[in-house]
Amino acid sequence: MGGTFRADRAETIDDGRIVTMLPVDNARDRARTTEVYAIFDSPPDSATVTTQSLRIESAPGTLVPGRLDLPVEISNVPDPRIVRFRANDQFPGATQVRTVVDSTITFGMGAGELDLDGAVPFSVFRTVAHAPPTTVSVGNALPGFPGKINATNLANAAID
Repeated sequence: MGGTFRADRAETIDDGRIVTMLPVDNARDRARTTEVYAIFDSPPDSATVTTQSLRIESAPGTLVPGRLDLPVEISNVPDPRIVRFRANDQFPGATQVRTVVDSTITFGMGAGELDLDGAVPFSVFRTVAHAPPTTVSVGNALPGFPGKINATNLANAAID
């Protein structure tokens, strides 16, 4: 028996909405390599889901460079309701990351709009802080100045 699964929505509804975001709203201490997921109640028009219509920001208006994957494969089965954002680099530490979604995302070949329910930013999460350095080692220390940084050994200073 086959069929199309649509979470939380009737076939007669053209508009779509986001069912959940991962990490969940207000999550704390997320890894700096966290992927961000948006799960819609029906497949959005893929051409309208861009890094501008679903933006990840490290501060208001500061776009995090990355790419969107749509559809996302779950157990080797593509699910067109799931969008994944992967940052090009790690998120900054101890930072509130915002997911901002706008109404240019459409559904049903443009027949439906995204219902944001007034949420801007749509969700936020906080990344884990950087671990403080535990030791500092210095190469080329001058006699009588062990572990001291100066113009001679500055290029060889290392933080562990």
